[in-house]
Amino acid sequence: MRLILSILFIILYIPSVFSYNQVHMLNIDVPNSTTDLNTYTYVYSTLDTNSDLKSVLDEEFEYKPSGLNVGVNSEIHWIKYTINNQKEQNEKLYINFPYNHINKIIVYAVRDGKIIRKSRVGTYFSHFSKDFVCRNNVIEINSQEGLTEYYIYINHLYMPLRAVSFLLTETEMIKKIAEINAHIWFWKGIFVFALVLTLVLYILTKVKSFLYYFLLNLSTAMFFLMEIGDFVLLFDRDINGIIIEIKHLGNWLILIFSPLFVNSLYPIKKMRPKVWKTMFSLVLVIPFLWTLGLFPYFKDSMFFYYSTYYLILVSLVVFLLMIYFTLVAYRNGHKSAIFLFIAYLIYVTTAILNIILPNLGLKESTMDVYEVFIYGSLFEIFVFMALMTISTYEVYSQKIKLEKEQRKNKQDMLAAVVKGQEFERNRVGIELHDLVGANISAINLKVNSDDKELKSIISSTIAIVRNLSHGLVTPSIKGNRFCDEVVDLCLVFSNDKLKADASFFNWKGLKNPENMTHLYRIVQELLNNAVKHSQATSVNLQFVVNEHDVMSVFYEDNGIGFNLQKALKQGGIGLLNINNRIELIGADITYETNEGSEGTTVVIVIPNKLQTSSY
Repeated sequence: MRLILSILFIILYIPSVFSYNQVHMLNIDVPNSTTDLNTYTYVYSTLDTNSDLKSVLDEEFEYKPSGLNVGVNSEIHWIKYTINNQKEQNEKLYINFPYNHINKIIVYAVRDGKIIRKSRVGTYFSHFSKDFVCRNNVIEINSQEGLTEYYIYINHLYMPLRAVSFLLTETEMIKKIAEINAHIWFWKGIFVFALVLTLVLYILTKVKSFLYYFLLNLSTAMFFLMEIGDFVLLFDRDINGIIIEIKHLGNWLILIFSPLFVNSLYPIKKMRPKVWKTMFSLVLVIPFLWTLGLFPYFKDSMFFYYSTYYLILVSLVVFLLMIYFTLVAYRNGHKSAIFLFIAYLIYVTTAILNIILPNLGLKESTMDVYEVFIYGSLFEIFVFMALMTISTYEVYSQKIKLEKEQRKNKQDMLAAVVKGQEFERNRVGIELHDLVGANISAINLKVNSDDKELKSIISSTIAIVRNLSHGLVTPSIKGNRFCDEVVDLCLVFSNDKLKADASFFNWKGLKNPENMTHLYRIVQELLNNAVKHSQATSVNLQFVVNEHDVMSVFYEDNGIGFNLQKALKQGGIGLLNINNRIELIGADITYETNEGSEGTTVVIVIPNKLQTSSY
């Protein structure tokens, strides 16, 4: 048994020894596909920011088959690749670092202990002086026959470092960059369209969800455009570390507007107030850290390292809470929240797997750094736009319903007010006629018939009371009595100074007797105003139905006119009563008058739906 165990130990141990001492080198033999260099990666890390090639040649490099992906970085790193060109001719190849935002990358090609080539890429150096001008950090290597070692210096202190690399031929490199650019420009087009559309919709509807979504997308653009290298495309290089500041600002704004957007769709803040408050307490620490990070003293120290870690961890918390919030909304009866839940689940999962975890060094990066984010962003845009369309439709429908209810309530209130006025008019009119009028008539019978002056005063008072009571009591205006009542009304208001007359042309009645009463009271109020204020000598009323079956009432006088806006602001009871009754019957009224002008014209147009057949 011991012999068997000894043999097994030797079998397992000896290969491991050889494997440990084995140099993992890349043998080139016309590669036809992308080669993942992570398998051939040796790393040496140091805190010495002044380290150079000479000082590290004798250092021991550690083999890291997963590549250099350390999360938030606090060291200077050297990567070593050993490439063996087995062909009999030089091979033009490219080392591709897909992640754009790496501060400094300096590549040394060493052959037989001598530096045969030196290249520099990274946001710190000129973008347009690269070996291969593109968004990625690409280094050209003209691999000679035999063995060549490549030492790569990487300085990206206190920021997330994702330095995975791949070896490509020139054809593959051109094809890959063309694919990336096509995807990015497609995303930009959709993204700009979504931005403009949401801004226009907010301006038109004033719905806050559109505003928050617009600001959320604007924040996402700030973050992602820095990720994909648009800053260096515009400004060539980033010596002062502006890119990371803009990224952090965009990241923080995403953490602000993402919850606000969800809360504008569903009342998350009310559903989970404690969680909401705790979340924003964490988020509101970030601008303080960001402001301190603007100063070189803090930016070039471990403070920036820990503040970056804090930002990433808070982002992870907020993104997970977005999934939780949408699930809470769904469980509280908001059925459309399930779509937002699914969208956030996919979007947040994409962000965590391809941005947050790699930035924490907990997951390997791939060459498709940007494509995954682009696909996730496009999915999010389409789903969120669909959700906001549904939400806006619901809001619009609720708004229309509320406006209808408000109009109905207003109509009911006006009807109640007018009904109360009619009741009081009738009560006062009847009391004037039955009590005051009767008492004065009784007095008239007992007064000495020889006192003609007193008799005249009493008779005049009786006539005034009779006219007042008739004006207050609702007349019988059923059928063609309306025309007779209007004619009588004109006679009542006519005197030595004012002549009022009415004419009817193909006149039709109204379906509702109450509307007939309203129209009668409107005419009465117009005549009353003419007597009191207009100083007119002539008033003409025309009741017309034209060839298009449109019913109109025309009032004209030759008085001094009045200032309509001033009268409305002063709250004249007469105009208020007219306008209330016009609204109750659903008619339109137009005033043509000016203070000091000659005459006033009032036109009332009654909709066909209120009309009935001719008498």
